Formats: sequence, structure tokens, C-alpha cells
Amino acid sequence: MPMISKNKIKRLVSLQQKKYRQIHNLFVVEGIKQVNELLLSNFKVVQVVATSENRNKLTTDIIEVVSVDEMKKISSYKTPPGAIAVVEINQNPTISINAISKLLVLDDIADPGNLGTLIRSADWFGFDAVICSSNTVDCYNSKVIQSTMGSIFRIPVLYKELIPFFKSELPENVNTYAAVMVGSDYRKEDLKSGGVLIIGNESNGISSEILQLSKKLITIPRSGDAESLNAGVAGGILMSAF
Repeated sequence: MPMISKNKIKRLVSLQQKKYRQIHNLFVVEGIKQVNELLLSNFKVVQVVATSENRNKLTTDIIEVVSVDEMKKISSYKTPPGAIAVVEINQNPTISINAISKLLVLDDIADPGNLGTLIRSADWFGFDAVICSSNTVDCYNSKVIQSTMGSIFRIPVLYKELIPFFKSELPENVNTYAAVMVGSDYRKEDLKSGGVLIIGNESNGISSEILQLSKKLITIPRSGDAESLNAGVAGGILMSAF
């Protein structure tokens, strides 16, 4: 039976916590499809483990075979995946702000599922990058990685202090659109010309400081009785208009 050392298992399990991801500068990708998406990217893969029945489904020969029981110990999933990869965190993804036409900015997104959905939607709608506030949930959280369905390997995701970013890095001629509950109908704005879309915290919305730095406040008109839209859903609707 395949065997993996207890120390390796311990390290893999520890990467489910942000603290240890930061200490080791590593994160984990789970699942055959996700790992194969990863292998097509520029991320540096440190280790790949897979069960014997799944090793041939991966597009790499550098695989450490583990038993199903070992995979259960390593994985964060209720149903263990066929493969897991350990990957170096890209600390400084580079983007040229002046060359960007569509940028998604996220202010204090707290839910991993929402962040993953927003990254995936940004990839789908051709956004150039995603800028996250420093208090947004870690994009290397396993639930975020799972929710992006591979998009995190294709679109740059950066963490920044947003106030200095808006004041010092973002060109003055760029249109900035803040998604709010009360604002102008997004369908009446010329969003196809591009710009920056800002989505705020699920409970509190965009911080007042960032709202003051935004040029336009836009909203999705309500037709029914729902109190609000999920941040991931609202972001997807607005991104589709860019």
C-alpha cells in the first residue's frame, strides 16, 4: 500500500489554515479538474499526490501515490478528491494599471464562496484583474479555490490597501463604479467603456472612505420583494454589463 510520511501529512493538513499558508508560502489545490487547470498555469507546483486509480487522469508524471485512507486524512473535503497539489503562493502578481480596461475591486468580502464566485465571474467576463482589500478573505482558502473552478490560476488577484490604491495608483481618468443599494440604474450607465467596479462587504457594503473616492454609485433595480442580492450574484450581474 502507498505510504506518505506523517510529517508530510501534517504539513498538508496545516495548509488548510491561513497562518500556515503564510508561514510556508504555500497553498493546496484539491480535485482532478482543479489540479489539471493548475498545471496549465504559471504557478509553481511543489508537490502532487494522487490515489493510484486517479494518477493517470493528471497531466503530469511527478506524482506521489497515496492510499484512499491517506487522502482522507489530507483532504479538507467530506468526499476526498482523487488528487491534491501543493503550490507556491504568487506573492507579487504584476499588472499594469495603465493598461487595464476592466478591474474588479473587492472591499472586505468575507465569505469564501462569494470571493470564489466573484473571481470566477471576473475571469468569465474578461476582467483584467481582481484587487482585494487587505481585510478580504484569503483567496488561497480551500473553499475559495474550489469556488473559482480554476479561474484563480488565470486572472491576477492582488491584495492592497484600497485608500492609497485609489488615491495614488489608479489613474484619475478611470471611471469608478461603486455597487450600492441606492444609486443610478446600472443599465443607464456606459459600462461598456470599462472602468473599475467596486463590490462591498456582504453585510455592510462598501466602506464610506471608498464610497467617497468613487465617481459613480450604481445599483441593480429591484423588481420583487427580496431584501438584497448575494454579493457574488450582484457582482456577476454588474460585470456582465462591462
